[in-house]
Amino acid sequence: MKKYVRVLAVLLVFMLVLTGCGPTNSQKNTEDNKNPQSEMQSEQNKETEGTENTTKDTQEQETEEDTQDSQVDNETEIKLYAKTKVNVRSLPSTNGEKLGALSMNQEVIALGEAVDGWQKIRYEGDIAYVSAQYLSKTKVQSQSSQTQMQVDEITAEDLTLPADFDPDGIVVVIDAGHQGKMNSGKEPDGPGSTTMKTKVSAGTTGCATGVNEYVLNLEVSLKLRDELKARGYQVVMIREDHNINISNSERAKFANKLGADAFIRIHANSTTSSSVKGVETICQTANNPYNASLYQASRKLSDCVLDEFVKSTGAKKRHVWETDTMSGINWCQVPVTILEMGFMSNPEEDQLLNTEEYQDKMVEGIANGIDKYFGR
Repeated sequence: MKKYVRVLAVLLVFMLVLTGCGPTNSQKNTEDNKNPQSEMQSEQNKETEGTENTTKDTQEQETEEDTQDSQVDNETEIKLYAKTKVNVRSLPSTNGEKLGALSMNQEVIALGEAVDGWQKIRYEGDIAYVSAQYLSKTKVQSQSSQTQMQVDEITAEDLTLPADFDPDGIVVVIDAGHQGKMNSGKEPDGPGSTTMKTKVSAGTTGCATGVNEYVLNLEVSLKLRDELKARGYQVVMIREDHNINISNSERAKFANKLGADAFIRIHANSTTSSSVKGVETICQTANNPYNASLYQASRKLSDCVLDEFVKSTGAKKRHVWETDTMSGINWCQVPVTILEMGFMSNPEEDQLLNTEEYQDKMVEGIANGIDKYFGR
């Protein structure tokens, strides 16, 4: 019996050993037989999450760029032309980087309306800015085209005054020399003179820029008008566009009519030698048969404008030319000077005269000269 009990005990222990040692089959399947497809799916999910985030950022960036492009696209596009050579800048300011320049009559696409005097344009696939005063909806007509125009001749009596004109202030009359169409008719070169001269000559043309002198003269004169007004002068323009026909004597008569304190005539020079350059002013001689009494005042005005012009621009100073051959001077009964800003027959000076920066320097110099003349 005892032997039988011992056998049962041994069998019981053996069974306990078999059932209690090592992991079960289900545990082994759970721990060792991990599904490789599940791991791959997990990694793919991580990659997908990263791709989704990147795609989202890219879409946001593209949306922002599209919005900016849409803002430009929504602006009205207008075809304009450069009235003369003008700088193109990165910002709507003269402090903006110069990106290049437009030549006279170069076509440009303007975006929307000008703001604070600056026009946004498309330039070489990008956005840039140009001073709006140098752009026009029409091309500048050449002298040959202008000669085909028929413009009625007017006199000093036909010219009008600005609405804000105050005769009690210091009156400066500005004559932008020449006009769109020359007037080959004749007039006396002074009151009662038998010497006849052309009423208005054609003026010269830039040898490098191709800009007509009458265009340059008006550009500078308009800038001078604004500068002098800012300094408190009462400014009257003989002309503010090219489509006018008024002789040199009638221009002087208009300045006389207003009792101008100074008559400033803006011109550019030319000669047969391309090496000649520099600035000069012109007034009558002390023995002028028509207005010798104005010599001292005109000479002083000429000296002041010339000296300050040279100081502001660094241009070569030539001289004050005293002559009694200018009908626009001989008909004057007020202090007068003709400013020859530079030689358009000199390639370097011609290009310089047609730059915005140099024109600003010229205007500052002329205005400083006028201030000096009046002791301001």
